[in-house]
Amino acid sequence: MPSKKPAPDAAAFKVIHQLVAAAKAKLEPGVWDYVMGGAETEATLIRNRLALDGIGFRPRVLRDVERVVARKTLLGIDLRLPVI
Repeated sequence: MPSKKPAPDAAAFKVIHQLVAAAKAKLEPGVWDYVMGGAETEATLIRNRLALDGIGFRPRVLRDVERVVARKTLLGIDLRLPVI
């Protein structure tokens, strides 16, 4: 009896394309086609794609900005605002 490889942890995937590639490699071709395909008008497939495309990266900007110090030293020179 062949040993099964453990499924990778979800944190191992950085982008959705890595998850899709891993799923495709693991599933039988018929199962993959069923999961990825749509029926008739493919309305659900389209809605799912739109929902995934709507997920965006929200950077945490301007958080805890009371004590921001932009000073840096460059080549022994103290810069108040290090823009080069």
